Amino acid sequence: MKGIDFEKTSKIMCIWLLSGIFFIILFSQFGIIENWGYDLTTKRPRYSLGYYYPSYATSVILYGILLLCYVLKQRLKLWQVFLLEFFNYLQYMQTDSRTGTALWGWWLLVTQEGWLQFVSSHAQRRNKKKKK
Repeated sequence: MKGIDFEKTSKIMCIWLLSGIFFIILFSQFGIIENWGYDLTTKRPRYSLGYYYPSYATSVILYGILLLCYVLKQRLKLWQVFLLEFFNYLQYMQTDSRTGTALWGWWLLVTQEGWLQFVSSHAQRRNKKKKK
């Protein structure tokens, strides 16, 4: 599609997607949207966080986080990764969605590893300039 700025579209989509996720989860916690509970063979119920099924909630959140990591790219800070991992833990405690939680955690570590490599290479370049 000619003439469409993908970066700008991604940023706008990220804002709308994360806002939607936030309000759906918030409304489900206050009872405005139904937070269905599924009591399967596990010892604790799985909650859907306003979505149709708990795994679906985890998938939508995962897509939002992936889009956020794309939009932020190298600007993703370590404290943001820890905050996202904390949010990952909270959604796991509600949904008990193991695969989505593992993928989310793995992706944040990969993203952070890339960030650490960038910082390391930047520091090495800066040190080389100082030696000259």
